[in-house]
Amino acid sequence: MPKSTVPNEVCDQKAHLVNEYETATAEYLRTVRVLKRGIGIHTREDYEEVRAAVERTRVRSEDTLQDLDNHIWEHGC
Repeated sequence: MPKSTVPNEVCDQKAHLVNEYETATAEYLRTVRVLKRGIGIHTREDYEEVRAAVERTRVRSEDTLQDLDNHIWEHGC
């Protein structure tokens, strides 16, 4: 795919990927806050459930960032 000739041009796909990354990182932050608030309160089972949610949202955040980075590299926008 041809590289963009305008250095700061934002295509629709890049804008979408930025939004996805923003949403994913916000969700990750939210789950970390839930985990933090529950320290000393959650049962072991609840802790494990929230911890698993933190891990899922962390991975999603990293994946969306990788998608964005790949798009920038491949598309050049």
